[in-house]
Amino acid sequence: MRKARVCYRNQLSLCTNERDVNYHNYGGNGIAVEYSIEAFELWWIAEFNKRTWKKASVGRIDHNKNYNFNNIESNLITFISST
Repeated sequence: MRKARVCYRNQLSLCTNERDVNYHNYGGNGIAVEYSIEAFELWWIAEFNKRTWKKASVGRIDHNKNYNFNNIESNLITFISST
């Protein structure tokens, strides 16, 4: 659950912390987080426990809309071996 909490805190910081370097792209543009950490953790479990992920991420589908369950998706960041 640590990864889910870190992800949630990052979303919240982008939307509420005026000192965040990217605040102007999120909270400064009216973007907000519409779910609680508890609800996000349940979504995370359902989404990311489907398979093993090397590195999981969450992104907004429509970048002009808030973080809500209708506008987020799981993203898989893959590492491609150079060998």
